[in-house]
Amino acid sequence: MSALNGRLSPRESAKYVVTNSSGQIKVSEEGVQKAARLMLDAIRSGAYSERSYSAIDVHPQNADRSAVDW
Repeated sequence: MSALNGRLSPRESAKYVVTNSSGQIKVSEEGVQKAARLMLDAIRSGAYSERSYSAIDVHPQNADRSAVDW
């Protein structure tokens, strides 16, 4: 558990859900790699940036540790 008020980080949350799902939920390593490649390509091409990320109202607006752990 993270030090942020006993809450789990997104990575810890995903691990908890997969570990405690009785095998009903699985994470595709291939899918994770594909999503990472898509994001990297979008960032490199300029199609996705910090500005476009921040324009989405549900995303954290602070550039600090709490934004990373949201």
